[in-house]
Amino acid sequence: MTCDSIQDELIGYQFATLDASTRTRVEAHLICCASCVREFVQLKRDIEQPAAGPLPSKESRTRLREEIARELAGRGRARMRRTRFWEPSFALGFAAAAMIATVGITYSINSGTGNAPHSLRR
Repeated sequence: MTCDSIQDELIGYQFATLDASTRTRVEAHLICCASCVREFVQLKRDIEQPAAGPLPSKESRTRLREEIARELAGRGRARMRRTRFWEPSFALGFAAAAMIATVGITYSINSGTGNAPHSLRR
């Protein structure tokens, strides 16, 4: 592969989206081409590091956190409701009935007359 064709494949190589043959060709080229390795390392840095720029001031970050906390606290109270007295017992009764049904079905399947497993047949 040439350096120009490798440049087009470096992003796919970074994110492992290349097919096996293309990946092998890219790896073989990177072993013997220092300029493409430098290009690949620079690409990885550009992808993995956040963009450089001025950060928001400490006051604006604090104000933003307070606004988010205030909004989340308001939503939490609005969504909470008291459970009715019968809901926990209904849920427990439903779970018990489901377990009893499961045990009964399992017992009826295993206790019936059926064919023995292949290893026990003569």
